[in-house]
Amino acid sequence: MPRTLSNEERGHIRRRLREEAMNCMRQYGVKKTTVDELVRRVNIPKGTFYLFYKSKELALFDALQEIDKAMHDEMTAQATTMIGGIDADKLTDFIMTFYRKGDELGIFEIISGGGLEILFRKLPRDLVEQHLNEDQGGIAQMLGALGIIVKDEALVSAAFHGIFYEMSHKAEMGDSFWDVIRAQVRGLVIQIMNGEI
Repeated sequence: MPRTLSNEERGHIRRRLREEAMNCMRQYGVKKTTVDELVRRVNIPKGTFYLFYKSKELALFDALQEIDKAMHDEMTAQATTMIGGIDADKLTDFIMTFYRKGDELGIFEIISGGGLEILFRKLPRDLVEQHLNEDQGGIAQMLGALGIIVKDEALVSAAFHGIFYEMSHKAEMGDSFWDVIRAQVRGLVIQIMNGEI
């Protein structure tokens, strides 16, 4: 009979599984990451893994959601501290910091090659829809903290996601990559600030 895990042990194991899920996705991609590799890295029996997640995909998704939530929370917190008038350039620079952070965290490596698509295909549809709805609300919340109200939250969220997904093609864009992304973010910001969307 397996021993019962304390709350502290459960928290530690869940944190380690999330960390290693991210590391594996960066190293191997979504498709080639395995439960066997995750449990080896965290040094737990395979059965223990299934106490936390019903599938590899749920573990990988949980790791990505953890980073996504942390980034949204940080954006909203920073937005509330911005003093003075916000203009298109300041807001563009603010948003670009988080696109760059996503790049540093290796998120775009994970989604390139269809990693996110593979993951979403294997997850329960209601879970994916819930994530997308929360993400949409997070963008509106961040803009709201800056005193910016958008007409169409779904459209603004989809536009920012479109830029996000485009970032998985960094290699194909070459040296002008960040300039292209900044131009797109700035164009979107101008439309938002002008009340067009």
